[in-house]
Amino acid sequence: VAGCILQSPLASGVRVLSGVGASLLLKPFDPFQNYAKVGRVMCPTVIMHGMDDDVVPFWNGQSLHDALERRGLAFEPLWVSGRG
Repeated sequence: VAGCILQSPLASGVRVLSGVGASLLLKPFDPFQNYAKVGRVMCPTVIMHGMDDDVVPFWNGQSLHDALERRGLAFEPLWVSGRG
């Protein structure tokens, strides 16, 4: 795989619904623990996310981008102002 594109990615289903603090208690019930899986990505990745997203809050994309960036696998993200 030469690269990956993630559009409005979800870092965690439980975190979106209940916040980061509650996610520790509800972790066993979270089917989307992408914050933990992103460490297995082995190709350069670009993330695009609307900054006004009401369904999947913007911080989800930021969080995954930051994790990829720490490993040198993040392309410049596309943060779309005024869009969800």
